[in-house]
This record gives sequence, C-alpha cells and structure tokens, in this order.
Amino acid sequence: MADSTSTVEVPIPDGVAPRRIVGVLAVEEVQGGQIELLVNGEQRRSVTAMRERKVTVPVGRADVDDDGVISLGVRYAVPAGSDQCRVVDPSGASLSDLELLYGGTETAPTSLADFFPDAASRIDVSVRPESSDAELEAALTATGSLAARYGGDTPVQMSQSNDRLPRTGAGQRVVRLLEDPTFSTEVEDRFGLWTLTVKGPAEDLVSAARTLGTDELQLAGGEVTELASVPQPRDAETTQTLADLGRDTVSLRGWGRSTAYVGVKQDAFGGPVEKLEVHLVGEHTAVPQGARAQLDVHFNGFLLGSKDLTADDGTDIDMTLEVPASQLKSDNGLEVSLSGVPDDGCLRDNTQLPLEVDLDGERSTLEATRGTGDVDGFELFPQVLAGQLPIAIRGAGESARTESAIDASYLVASLQRAASAPLEIEMVDPDEFLASERSGLFVGADYADSVAFEAPLRLDGMRLLDYAEAEFQVGSEQPFAALETLRQNGRHVVMLGAWSPDDGSLPTTLTRAAVTEAAELGWSTLTDDLLVASEGVEPFTLSTNAVVPQEERVEEERSYAWWFVGGVAVLLVLLAVQLMATVRKDRRVRALVDAQEEHDRGLEDEPGTASTGSSTDQH
Repeated sequence: MADSTSTVEVPIPDGVAPRRIVGVLAVEEVQGGQIELLVNGEQRRSVTAMRERKVTVPVGRADVDDDGVISLGVRYAVPAGSDQCRVVDPSGASLSDLELLYGGTETAPTSLADFFPDAASRIDVSVRPESSDAELEAALTATGSLAARYGGDTPVQMSQSNDRLPRTGAGQRVVRLLEDPTFSTEVEDRFGLWTLTVKGPAEDLVSAARTLGTDELQLAGGEVTELASVPQPRDAETTQTLADLGRDTVSLRGWGRSTAYVGVKQDAFGGPVEKLEVHLVGEHTAVPQGARAQLDVHFNGFLLGSKDLTADDGTDIDMTLEVPASQLKSDNGLEVSLSGVPDDGCLRDNTQLPLEVDLDGERSTLEATRGTGDVDGFELFPQVLAGQLPIAIRGAGESARTESAIDASYLVASLQRAASAPLEIEMVDPDEFLASERSGLFVGADYADSVAFEAPLRLDGMRLLDYAEAEFQVGSEQPFAALETLRQNGRHVVMLGAWSPDDGSLPTTLTRAAVTEAAELGWSTLTDDLLVASEGVEPFTLSTNAVVPQEERVEEERSYAWWFVGGVAVLLVLLAVQLMATVRKDRRVRALVDAQEEHDRGLEDEPGTASTGSSTDQH
C-alpha cells in the first residue's frame, strides 16, 4: 500500500457556512493501519482502515479557498515505529458519495455574471407547453451547454413551466428562454427559486443558450443588450497530448503501489477510433540498491506494457504502446501505476528514500487511427456525431411536441456528459432528417418512421425483429417505448419512439422512463443497441444482434418463418389423415376376421358333423 495522497475539490456555494462533509470511505485489500482524511493538505481526521465505512470530516468557512472550494484528501498512514514492518501489497482507498452539510443562506445572485454557482444542486430549463421551435432549440442547447459545465452529480433537465419543481437547496437554478423581438435578461426570485429569464429573437436565443455553459459570459455593465456566443470548436486532431486530456503532469509518489488515471473519450479525436498508440515521456528517481520498482500501463484494465525502473538505462521514461481495437470503448481509462518494494519488502515509518515518477503531459501523446473498431450500438455515440447533434422531433400538437423535446433533453444531457467538448445542437425537420444522410437524434418516432429507418424493433403491436432469413413477429397489446441505435447507409441514428393500442394516447410515461434510465445510468454505461420500457417492468437493454445475425432485411410480412409454420401444419394434417385411414382399415380387417371366426364356430355346432383334425377350406 503506497503512502500517497489523492484529493478532490468540493465547491461551496457563496454565503453558506460549511459544517461537515460526509462520504463513504472504501479500502481494498484491508491490511490494517490508518486512513488520514485531509482538508487542504492538512490532516483533519484519522480513521481505522476498513472495507467500507461512512466518514464525516468537519469543515468551516475558513477552509474555503479563494476559488470557492475545499480540497479534501485521502492518505494511507504507515503505522508509527521504525521497527514495525509493513509488507507492501497492492491496495487502494476511495472516498465517494460526498455530501456537504451547511448552515446559513446562499448569497443571492445579482446579475448574469454570478447567476451560475460553482456548485449547483439542480438546474431546470423551463419551457412553455406552447413553446415555439426556436424556444425548444434554445432550451435543448442550454441543457447541453449546462450539462457540459456541471458534472453528472448535478441534474440538468428541461421541464414545463407549469410543473412543480423539487427543492434541492443551495445552488438550485431555473433558466427560462422566451422568443421576443428585443433581447434582454433578468435575474429574479420566482416561486422561491432564483430564475434567469432570457428573451430575444430566435437566433439570439440559441446563441445565448450556447453561452450559458461557458465561463466567458460576455456581459456589459448595467443592462445587458447582447449575450455573445463563445463557441468552443472541437479539436478534430487525431493526436492528443495528456495535457489536452486534462493532465498537464502525471505524478506518482511513494513505495507500494500508486496509480494515476487519465480519461480518454473517443470523441476527443474528432470521431470514432479503431486503434490508439500511447507514447509516454517522463522521468523517475533512481531506485535504491536492492529495491524493486516498475511502471505498469493499463488501458481499460488491459495491460499494455511495463517498464523495469531498476534497469541500468538511466532515469528517462520513453514508452510507446499500442491499444488494440478490442480494448477500445466510447469512454476509456488510461492507468499508469508505480509499484515499488524496498530491499527488505517492508515500509518503516517512511524512512526509505523517496520513489517518484513524473510524466510530461505536453510530450506524452495518444495518436488515433480512425475507424469504428469493435464497438457497436450505444457505445458508438457520441464519437460518431463528430461534435454535431441534429435533433428531429415528431409530435402531434404543441403539447406533445414539447413533451418529446423534454424527452430529448434527457438524452442530450446524457450524450453531452459522455462527450469531451460541447455538442453543436440543431433542431431539424423530421421528414428532412429521414431523407438526409446525417447522423443524429430522432425523438417521437412512430411506426412509419421505424420502417423508414429499417429499425430492428418496429413500433407496432405486431412487433418485428429482423432475422437473417426472415422476420419474427410477436403480437402484443401492451404499450412499450424503445430507444434504439440504428445504422443506415453509413449514418448512425438514436431513435426514441413508442406504441400503444390507442394511437391517440401514446405512452409518454414509458418514453420518459426510457430516457430517464439512459440519463441516470450515464450514456457511457449503456450496452447493446436497444433499451425497452414497458408497463410493470424495469427498463432493460438487449442486443438485437444477439437474437440473430441481421445480414439481410426482408420486408415481406408473410416471411419464411410463416411458410415454415404453414408447412409444419400441413404435414401434421397429412399425418392425421393417414393415421385415421390406417385405423379405419384396421377396423374393417378386424370385422372380417371376427365374422369368419363366428361362421366357423357355427359349422362345428351342426349335427353329424365331426372334426377330423384336418384343415378344410370353407366356401
């Protein structure tokens, strides 16, 4: 177990008085000893290392730094006493499910510049039931922009203006986007929630919505007359440095085992990837004589390579490793681990010479080769979008269209959090999208749309799953919703639709259940290519390719499957007819035999007739 430290920054809302941070401390391979809980680098508490336990760290306003955060750390403490030997075994400690307990009242925002806090408990993008397309597009753009700004622990959702919103405490915000000839912004307390209202022409609304998630809000003093868009262009380079991925330096310290993690999302390379070459450059300290040390590099848990730091080749690190297609996913993790064992295998009160590794984030690179690799279904997204997210919404009537847009917002937030940079969101006409070759999102699909997309699961009561040679049909009167990923003519589409026996009452609760599942699980954790929600059943995913290979699609409803069933039925009828004919024949033969035997007995009973014991033919 390494004597190393890991930290996380906890944002504190302005004005509140932090009192305690509560979390769950988990330790792998428990070997005793103590876990020190640090606040801004200084020990605040020390607890016995256990497999899992709930811990509370006392904090105060004085612990909040100039950036409005408290740095919370975890460090394993080698037991005191120079004569005590601790065997170095791999282990790790993690602190999760953090919750801030505080007192006081949050400082009220006074302008757009300070409206969005560093830490938000919830953000709602409110739309009217009769929202225009411009308002819906702006709301979807704001949802994606704010989801990119805040982590997955902050719900960012669209809601209708007449919905009753939950109260989540400090940091909760509401955003309203309304089409109006004149651009304006207003911050006010509406129904006990701090609300930002942005009004303006259609194009300005979308531009303003895109800006909300950035730190560079272009504001003038006094009344705001313009909210300029600050786009963050997607870097389409196939070579990214560790610094580009957020790690300027990767530093590993201490004896035992310490690990650094670097997130690697495929879409950071501007599109799907089928192969990666990892090049790590850095330095390490000299390893004391008799000690052992090595640097291991894993990708999604797969060992790419290892370097013996005790080898007599200096202290430079220069490793080039290849990630095969089979190990690539949409969201990946590069792990670099330092393992060091002193000459006698013991840790004694941190008296050993330091063991350190530093990797240069600017010179260490990942070079991609384009292609889809071995991933499929939901895992193809968001990288196949290449930063563009056209959204087509099908809906009969303003209210149904707004509800479909809210469904889309769940998927936008989930896809955005799986992306490495803001997605460029655009609402498009559903029929034009069907006729195009663009990849994107189609929400509110009906049966005709599912047929046009050649979807594996058709949105109908008689559900069709395409087989290699035919189609399989299952009749059902139970409503269902389906979230499907489709590949058609080189493009990739996420389609959300539903079916109900009553076409005029589509099961919006089921589509909401499907998208909520996708949002709560996180897009990066979705598997397969089909997510189904039905009444009384938890939403579940499955792979249509696992049912049967889909090399061809047969459109005839009277498929080979039904010819096979019909052939079996005819065969059974023929067998039944043959059996009946055989039974009748046996009965006639038996009747003739019985009649003959009865006749023979009659002859034997007549007077003067004797039996000679010989065989005689009777005519």
